[in-house]
Amino acid sequence: MNARLTIAILLSAVVIAAVYGFLFHSKYRRDLDLYTVRVEQNLSALERSYKAKLDEIEGDAMFLARLPSVREYSRSRSTVHYPEIAQALEAFFHTHVDLYHHIRLVDADGMERIRFNNIDNRVVAVPANELQDKSDRYYYNRLKSLRSHQIYLSRIDLNMEQGEIKEPHIPVFRVGIPLFDRQNRFAGAVLLNVKGHRLLRDFEPSAWTTGGRLYFVNREGYFLEAPEDTLEWGFMFGRDDHTMVDVFPELWERLQHNPSITQLTEKGLFVTHAVTSDEIMSAPYGRWHTIHEGMFAGENSRPLWSLVAFVPQRELYAGAWNDLYNQLWIGVLLLLGLTVLYAFLHQARENRRRAVEELAISEERFRTLANNVPGMVFRGYQTAAGRRGFSWVSVGSRELLGVEPEELVEDWTLFRVHPEDLEGWREALAHALEHGEDWQYKGRLVRPDGEVRWWQGVAKLMVHSDRGMEFDGILFDITEEQRAEELQAKADKLEVATSMAATIAHEFNNPLAIMQGNLDLMQFRGKQVVAQEKACDTIGRQIARMRDLVDKLLEIEDIKAVDYAAGMKILSLHREEKDNPAADDSLPGGED
Repeated sequence: MNARLTIAILLSAVVIAAVYGFLFHSKYRRDLDLYTVRVEQNLSALERSYKAKLDEIEGDAMFLARLPSVREYSRSRSTVHYPEIAQALEAFFHTHVDLYHHIRLVDADGMERIRFNNIDNRVVAVPANELQDKSDRYYYNRLKSLRSHQIYLSRIDLNMEQGEIKEPHIPVFRVGIPLFDRQNRFAGAVLLNVKGHRLLRDFEPSAWTTGGRLYFVNREGYFLEAPEDTLEWGFMFGRDDHTMVDVFPELWERLQHNPSITQLTEKGLFVTHAVTSDEIMSAPYGRWHTIHEGMFAGENSRPLWSLVAFVPQRELYAGAWNDLYNQLWIGVLLLLGLTVLYAFLHQARENRRRAVEELAISEERFRTLANNVPGMVFRGYQTAAGRRGFSWVSVGSRELLGVEPEELVEDWTLFRVHPEDLEGWREALAHALEHGEDWQYKGRLVRPDGEVRWWQGVAKLMVHSDRGMEFDGILFDITEEQRAEELQAKADKLEVATSMAATIAHEFNNPLAIMQGNLDLMQFRGKQVVAQEKACDTIGRQIARMRDLVDKLLEIEDIKAVDYAAGMKILSLHREEKDNPAADDSLPGGED
């Protein structure tokens, strides 16, 4: 049994090793093809970008050379045109500060006559006493040798002032157009110093995401941009050992015959693209033609610049090794896992069966409990988009709303709030949603058959940041309680009104009886005039008493009931201290 297990494990290991070897090689080939395609596509995009930028710059140079003031100056060589030329150059420079480092007009002797510098993206005019003689610079001598309708394109180098390389290093190249007078003699040139970073910034690590290393090489094999700073600008500092010949000699040899190469070597993958003279000169400028620096040396067949992408073998293999490492662990885990797989599967199935049964029992208990609770148990929701509804409703909706639970879940608007309560219901709901508080409300609803019922509801608010809000709550039918409260309120009001009426009758009947008795005395014949005067006085006092009672009714603050007659209660209108102790005297003839 152990031998069979050992053989099975060995056979499995051999099969897994063969599978991993195949997967490793396949992954390497896929990554190599992917790197090749991505690098070629990116280099092609860079090449197209460079050509487009050069077309733009050469177009600007032609625009400036065709300015009326510049053309008049070239024909007459008169300095009277300098102010107008300076104004035009400055206006143009203000709209192109991100592209140019200098813009200048040079006369036939190589002396700068007008110059504007770009200082921190500000256009600054150079004073006349600071203008320089450029007659010894190579690009001026190249411009003097050109003919009409030719554009000069210099090499890319570092900016120099007064014969010294400026610090910090500023890559520039120059585009110039020679000017000629009426006798077709050289009259000067419009010269643009272009910021080299417009071409070189795509070589920054953040711009090159394909992988590997990217080099920008001029026609002599010097590095203009490279991952290693020490390789850059060797020709400016006399470092002749920092070239493609020294770093990639075999590749440089092949580039002399084929400017575009895709080659896999022991070191890694090389992909090159070149910007050639033919491509530069084929730009559609009509009669205009671009003359680059290499053409003066008779090297028209060599590329102006070469784009070289290099992906080391370790990067090409990195993806395959990572996959192999991850898959190797998977294989080990697979071998170990197969031993206990069926036991886990069986246990998982058994656990799942029990969980499903327990869940079904729990759900049934919940439904039974919710359906037996007086009222309607519900779960409501409002989505982040503002949509409302019920996700679950108990059978209590039938008795309370006259609507089936399924119908209410389908259409929550079947929950019809009484029109007079609708505004208050909305305000209570909006308040709960806005403040994240529990919701409660009491009001009326209208059933489908038109019956109006009173209801009271409470709900717990649950806020979900990703899907809105939910309410778990219950609604009670309080119609009978509300009606009982209304009947009790009516009975209380009726009792108060009855007590008030009895009080008024009692309080007013007494003074009226006294008044009536005294009037009867006044009408009795044979009595003395003094008795009549006394009766009139008594009538006056009783009338005052009636007025006082009216005032007390208007000023009543506390209702106190006292026993009156036949089990009836009346309201006591007397204060704690009597205002007029003599007001209760005098039955008719009481003082006689």
